[in-house]
Amino acid sequence: MKKIVLTILVAAFCLAAVAHRGPAPRPPMHGPRIHHAPPPPPPPHHRHHPHGAFWTGVGVGLVGSLLAPPPPPVVIQAAPQRVWVPPVYGERPIYRAGIYVGTERYVITPGYWTTSY
Repeated sequence: MKKIVLTILVAAFCLAAVAHRGPAPRPPMHGPRIHHAPPPPPPPHHRHHPHGAFWTGVGVGLVGSLLAPPPPPVVIQAAPQRVWVPPVYGERPIYRAGIYVGTERYVITPGYWTTSY
């Protein structure tokens, strides 16, 4: 298995190396040539910062967090709401003279209003 993976990787690198030959040769041009303005220089990458700038920022952040008081926690108090809790029903069979007549629904727990936050 390792030989197959290694062979595929080597083939991919070889194909990538052969695929890029450089620019194609241009055909000869007849007549005057047009000279274009050179492209603008690339923007600076700010690579001139010293290496200690990161740790300076970390130190300033830590000192600033120690000196500044923490903000008080935000407490959002919701108003109480009235909620209707529906009743719970049960069913039982009805027999008359030993013969099944039907079912009867009865209240196990009546419905009520409660306060919810």
